[in-house]
Amino acid sequence: MTISLPAVPAQTRGLPRVADVFVHAAAQIHRAAAQLWPGLPVSLEQHVPSVTGYVHRARVGERTLYAKTSMLGVSLVSLLRGACGPWPAVLEEQRAYVTQSGGLLQREAAQLQILAGLDRPRVCAVAGLAQGVIFTEPVTGPNLGELLLARPGDTADLLAAAFDELRP
Repeated sequence: MTISLPAVPAQTRGLPRVADVFVHAAAQIHRAAAQLWPGLPVSLEQHVPSVTGYVHRARVGERTLYAKTSMLGVSLVSLLRGACGPWPAVLEEQRAYVTQSGGLLQREAAQLQILAGLDRPRVCAVAGLAQGVIFTEPVTGPNLGELLLARPGDTADLLAAAFDELRP
């Protein structure tokens, strides 16, 4: 005989909820934009699905940018499942995480700047980095994922071309 116990809701266990993470990240984006571009209006537009961070298309003044935050450098799934502890502990650790040097988004910004200095591959330009938020410029044209979905028969060639661009 198997006894099934009802699942305990995340809020009862104090774990982060999706709404908690999204509200916190949106506020973090607004604070970072205000620091980088004081006086410019900021509005968050479309949320962009991401496994590793919270990404939003944003308007800062007249510019369209992408804003990305990272919660403790872990995937959102891990965070929501409680890998980093209850929400109050996550918030406390996050305050320290965004101020430390060498964090995930600082490394990402550095890598994008290095790649932007090369002839290939074409990458998004870093528009700013503050308070644990990286802002990047949009890049026109299809991304690799879109190309793979549109041309699955060309997967080997598309991946080879991407690796050839990264090889230098």
